[in-house]
Amino acid sequence: MTTPSFTDWFSNEQIRLAHALGSHLDVDAGLREILLQQHHDASVEDMRRLTDTEAGLAAILKDATASKSVAQTPLSQNLALGEAADRVWSSALEGSLHSLVAAEDRMRLRGFPSVSALLQCTEFAWHFCVDLTQLNQPQPYPWGHELLPRLISLVAFIGRVVPDRELVQVDETMSLLDEVTSMVGAYPNELVQVAFNHAMKQATEHALHLALLIVPLLSRPTGNPPVLLSTQSAQLTVSVRKARNVLAHSFPSHRSYGNGRGDAELLAETLRTAKGLSAVCVSALRAEIEERLDMSLPELSGEALHCLLSDFTTADLGSAHLDGIDLTGVRWSERETRWPPLTDVEELRIQSEETPAGSGLFIVRTGTATVRGLADLA
Repeated sequence: MTTPSFTDWFSNEQIRLAHALGSHLDVDAGLREILLQQHHDASVEDMRRLTDTEAGLAAILKDATASKSVAQTPLSQNLALGEAADRVWSSALEGSLHSLVAAEDRMRLRGFPSVSALLQCTEFAWHFCVDLTQLNQPQPYPWGHELLPRLISLVAFIGRVVPDRELVQVDETMSLLDEVTSMVGAYPNELVQVAFNHAMKQATEHALHLALLIVPLLSRPTGNPPVLLSTQSAQLTVSVRKARNVLAHSFPSHRSYGNGRGDAELLAETLRTAKGLSAVCVSALRAEIEERLDMSLPELSGEALHCLLSDFTTADLGSAHLDGIDLTGVRWSERETRWPPLTDVEELRIQSEETPAGSGLFIVRTGTATVRGLADLA
């Protein structure tokens, strides 16, 4: 007869012990008691609020739509496409932000023109930081393919938020940019492309400085003296005119547009300006939100502030007032977001783009919510 090993003996004794205890212990009841004492249901609910599974999957599963050109999609939508999709919109931070400020209050903030303008300016600054970083490469970059639409949008934004359009010469600058748009891409030689890029970098530098001067005006009735705005605007117009002339005549001079080293230095300076604008915008936006809510906020990044004001994928907006509030850039979920009872969700879906396709997550392209009347419900 073979003597059993210690391992076999131990296994047999473990089985006998489990059978013996089974008649005295109610394991299922014990587990239920543990879960009850540990407030398991409350913990699950807390985790549900802190974790947006749908949005998290959407950030991971990038759809083919993420490859769409920046020029073909609205600025606010680009924050959820391309490189911006790598930013984790749905996280514990999102949950803590949403618990910090109620959904209806976050939506109400979007109704203040100052908050809306500062949010847009923050987005512009972030986009320029990303794009200018990508431009930092040895070979001449075809500026018009990506940065020109950004510059046009920024100048148009400046024209909307400055009370006196003549003060910043927006009409003349936009007209020149339209001419540039019609000619861009037809570079007869590398020298023309380099000169065009250089002129557009100068224009972007001036536009970013102009935006810096305007930020204080977005939340306060007084700000920089008009002469500063006028001077910076004039320099912007001159730079855009240079870019137009380069494409129109295809004969730039080295003396006017500098060499490769000067171009690289200008690019680095423009990137520093964009980062400075981003920091100023984030600080001003945070201060404006604090003033409107009459409360203090923790130190938040631009991404966090955008999430606070634009991400409503798990929000209950049933008691929110949406009249007159611009929803452009708002991110919502067809399954999780709760709208006020009379909101025409189908119309809102038409105004939105599902990103990525099939996710059930939408970004409003432009517009406000449509509220149905009682007659429409009959």
